[in-house]
Amino acid sequence: MNKFWYTKEVKTGFLETVDDVMFSLKEQWFWVVHKIDIQQKISDKIWVDIGEYLIIWACNPIFAYDALQLEYELWLFFPCNIIVYKKDDKVFVSCILPSKTMNVLQNEKLENLAKSVEEKLKNAINNL
Repeated sequence: MNKFWYTKEVKTGFLETVDDVMFSLKEQWFWVVHKIDIQQKISDKIWVDIGEYLIIWACNPIFAYDALQLEYELWLFFPCNIIVYKKDDKVFVSCILPSKTMNVLQNEKLENLAKSVEEKLKNAINNL
């Protein structure tokens, strides 16, 4: 199976990992636009506990600007989300692989940019 994401198990706790991810993203020139506590959102709506699960929406302004020059509607599925979740008492961090998702637009310049974004996202995760 050809996965569209990159995942790493980390040895730190959930909250510490969230802080570490945000710091690591900053080192790769991303800023955190928003954090979404998926556990809280689902629990509020359907009263189910899915465990600790957070989406960190990050953005690298240089890459974002360059990408918007190539495909203006790209914000519909910008590939800079990181998820942090706990499953079976283990903490994981995942990101989408922009090289896989951006190729559907069939824009060679965008595909090259996506590879650069992917490298930075993987670096952020690998540096944890």
